[in-house]
Amino acid sequence: SAPVLLETGEEEQQHINECELVCELIRTNGYPGSKGIRFNHEKYMFLRRQDEPQFCVWAKKAGGGCVISTSQVMIVVGTFSDKKGQTSNGCTNAVQSYVEYLEKSGF
Repeated sequence: SAPVLLETGEEEQQHINECELVCELIRTNGYPGSKGIRFNHEKYMFLRRQDEPQFCVWAKKAGGGCVISTSQVMIVVGTFSDKKGQTSNGCTNAVQSYVEYLEKSGF
């Protein structure tokens, strides 16, 4: 569980299913719900989304971030760490290249 900010401005401890949050993000065309974007028990701040040329969502956390994209049937998530010398641009390129590969392979 994790604290979730309610519409009233108060926080409430709620069960977090990270997989369901990613699925919700895709269902809502890249807009996170009230529980946000979370991976490995860490919350990421939504930055932006794009539809073209490829659906993509960017999110940030202290010291890193993530890129989320989809093929026709797969969700691809890449994370990066500033401490490891990784960058948002490098992560974006890797995720988008992998999605292109999946699509060319029929996924």
